[in-house]
Amino acid sequence: MTNPVQKVSRDYTVLFYHVDQKHDLSISSLFDFYSEVALYHTMQAGFDFEYLDKNKLKWILYKMKISVNRYPRLNENVRVSTWGHNIIKFNAFRKYEMQDDQGNVLSSAESVWLMVNADTMRPVRIPDEMYEGYMVPRDNKDRLEIDALTTPPEFTFKKNFSVNYADLDYNQPATGGRYTDWALETIPYDIRTSYDLSELTINYFKELKYD
Repeated sequence: MTNPVQKVSRDYTVLFYHVDQKHDLSISSLFDFYSEVALYHTMQAGFDFEYLDKNKLKWILYKMKISVNRYPRLNENVRVSTWGHNIIKFNAFRKYEMQDDQGNVLSSAESVWLMVNADTMRPVRIPDEMYEGYMVPRDNKDRLEIDALTTPPEFTFKKNFSVNYADLDYNQPATGGRYTDWALETIPYDIRTSYDLSELTINYFKELKYD
């Protein structure tokens, strides 16, 4: 049974394990906050893991674009919100926002999700009841356009990683935040400590499994 919820918000305190060495919220923790509030919205609307498992459905985050105005600091309180923007066939479009205590927008994000059959991993049409559950109007045809990433002709920095057990999420492949961590780990130390990342685009092409 669905429980229609258009928008959800959760309050967080930035703790020591959320920050980098500059005492700012790390980009991977920001990604995790957005992922968690999206999961919270899904559960509040009645489409939890039990629902997905019963119907052999799985969500895959296909694309995401995060923009940062300011990173919150250690012990700062933030409010993270998310809402469904649209559903078109196999894709669901979702927006996010992070605010400080004064209501200033610290960060925002847009994402494109793909629904697949859990057994075949092939795209399937999103169930009609999700329009009601996420309170998404059926006549909204506005897609969130996030440019696809392309492989550069050559790499400036490069590192190799292995997928460990601690990297896996509920669905078994490496969790989305790990991709972000690995990408940023390739950037030299002096650049990471001298500059702040203001925009991040994520584009998933393939699941990474254990080892």
